[in-house]
Amino acid sequence: MSLNVEAIFGEAPAVRTTELRTFFESLQLPEGRLDTDTLVRITDALAARPELFEDLLVDDEVNRWWLQLWVTESYEVRLLTWEREQSSDWHDHGGSSGAWTVTAGALYETYRAEDHFSVRDRHYVAGDNGSFGPEHVH
Repeated sequence: MSLNVEAIFGEAPAVRTTELRTFFESLQLPEGRLDTDTLVRITDALAARPELFEDLLVDDEVNRWWLQLWVTESYEVRLLTWEREQSSDWHDHGGSSGAWTVTAGALYETYRAEDHFSVRDRHYVAGDNGSFGPEHVH
């Protein structure tokens, strides 16, 4: 995949952009919409390279925190942190798919089941990953 450098956006420090570009190019991602397996491949590969993001993380005891690390025409990568007892309201992702890899602590997700009626929970610990498709509400 050849990256359109003009289309790249991120909130990471400029010095990190070069390292991130090299990292994402090494993944040889397909163009266009990425499937959930590819999204998990991205998050797992990034989780295995903590030197690319750990110093950028912020633990805020009051608010959930995030940083857009890398954004292209086809996907975006965000760093997210939650402290114990922090949560978000029910939401979807506007028809997008997503994936995550937990790098520290644990994540509890409550989501609408495939029958669009039932509610289910999932629990992830460091090293676990998960994904969702465009219909997902959590």
